Amino acid sequence: MNGPSPIPDLSAGGRRWKKLACYVPLMAIGFEVIWIVSLVMGILFMVGDEPYINTDAKEHFFQIIAALPVTAGLLFGLVATVCRWPGRMLEWIGLILGILGCGAIVFGFATGFLR
Repeated sequence: MNGPSPIPDLSAGGRRWKKLACYVPLMAIGFEVIWIVSLVMGILFMVGDEPYINTDAKEHFFQIIAALPVTAGLLFGLVATVCRWPGRMLEWIGLILGILGCGAIVFGFATGFLR
């Protein structure tokens, strides 16, 4: 049996998405900026000319909504770390920087430092 294997080799394709997955927390930080701008624009369009009356419930709601992208990036980064998806040093550096950045932003929202 010197012919090609009837079973395709999927290891190369599987590695490709793992290489990209290591940078998802960094992409979540970039998406967070776009997300915050879109939330502020949404509030401005919802309120219109009327004065916006801020309550504690509204503030907590918007803090939770604003923290969703970086929370997802943090959780995805932790899964990537546990599963050891990064293969090269650059992937590890990107993953660790993304986790630290997402963690700092989530911590800021959780403590009320970022409002």
